[in-house]
Amino acid sequence: MLLLLLLRSLEAGNGLRSLVRRKKKSLRIHYSQKAFLMKSQNETWRALALAGNSAELKRQRTSVLNRAQAILDEAESNVRDLDGAESREFESLKEQASELAELVERSSERRQRIERETARYRQGEDRSFEWRSFLKGENVKLTETSFGHAVSNRVNRDGKSEFRDLVTTSGLNSVPTSVLNEIVLRLVTESAVLQASPRTLNTDSGETIKVPTFTAYGTASFVSEGSAFPESDPTSSSVSLGAYKVGRMLQVSEELVMDTGFDIERYLAQELGVSVGQAIADAIDGTNIGTSTVQGAFSTASSVGVTGTAVTGLPTVGDLFSLFYSVNPRYQANGSWLMNPTTLQALSQLNDTTGRSLLLPALSQDTPTTLLGRPVYVSNSVQAYGTGSKSSVIFGDISRFYTVRFAGGLKLVASRDYALNTDQVAYRISSRVDGRIVDTSAAKRFVGIA
Repeated sequence: MLLLLLLRSLEAGNGLRSLVRRKKKSLRIHYSQKAFLMKSQNETWRALALAGNSAELKRQRTSVLNRAQAILDEAESNVRDLDGAESREFESLKEQASELAELVERSSERRQRIERETARYRQGEDRSFEWRSFLKGENVKLTETSFGHAVSNRVNRDGKSEFRDLVTTSGLNSVPTSVLNEIVLRLVTESAVLQASPRTLNTDSGETIKVPTFTAYGTASFVSEGSAFPESDPTSSSVSLGAYKVGRMLQVSEELVMDTGFDIERYLAQELGVSVGQAIADAIDGTNIGTSTVQGAFSTASSVGVTGTAVTGLPTVGDLFSLFYSVNPRYQANGSWLMNPTTLQALSQLNDTTGRSLLLPALSQDTPTTLLGRPVYVSNSVQAYGTGSKSSVIFGDISRFYTVRFAGGLKLVASRDYALNTDQVAYRISSRVDGRIVDTSAAKRFVGIA
């Protein structure tokens, strides 16, 4: 109204044309700024929706509806209809309220999805961003350089086995502790040797290393006053430890990865841990000579002491006592038995002269079965007794007898691209390991002869 009166008062004046131009320019600036503010406001709303902030969006919608109601109340109080400006503002507010209602719904759905996806990755307060991205296959590689440490801590639980950290570890330690512990648990329980606390070495890289060994020890003598001390040097040697790669790959459908009812974390830990642990156990508990691969603890190397004359291949009570006492007493105190579960089951039928079983069954998960007072560790990777000449039982100090080397930590890689055509996420796990018999006098093996 004010604009109309002003234009009429200046209608006959010479400055009318100039004033109209200035007014039009002012109106263009005003509407441009209003459009910019509306665009910025909408972008802010969309940002709130992406963040899942439905509470703020609801507050914004309530404010818009209140402004629209105020326009209607003003017209009603004056007993009139909405004028042109009020109608345009009212329609704009209606559109804003409708858009906000849709954004509130989207925000609520996104918030629920975020909560579902993050709930199963939560450990304590939160899980690393890298781990969540890894599970989704977003081309994230996770390395756990403390893998060798974790294995050593579980293997050397009694503190008697030697552990040497040859290289300072570093890198991205993003694998959650629960996942790493699950993999290490599966790895150790699959191998009788690893259960028996061998000496473990953890290195950051995989170059060949030499471990000193002694095949004979020096002797000390009593010396009379004024006499020279006799020299007695041990017979030393060395064993080379390499780093042989072991691993596997598996694929999981996109639906299972995103399904909150499927515990993908535990599935990966168990599935990958068991498979890698089985492969390592087959090598460490096997009979490979070790010329171009891991040397098995049951290797047929002639330097390892042998006992046994059983016709059926199963050791008798006398064979077990002979094997026990054939090991040097310095190794008996920390000695362990290694065998296959089938062999252990057969030995459970053996009794001493008084009719008592030689085996004392485990009373809990932390106390293994004992034979002649020393713990028994079993693995399906150890060959059972049977026909032919086989090393089916080992007794001795495994921490002195055998050394395991882990190199480069545990590596986990996930990829959506590998199986893009089938909508699957591929996971790959790998590690590098070697094992060698170090002190051949620390343990002996029973060989049954058919």
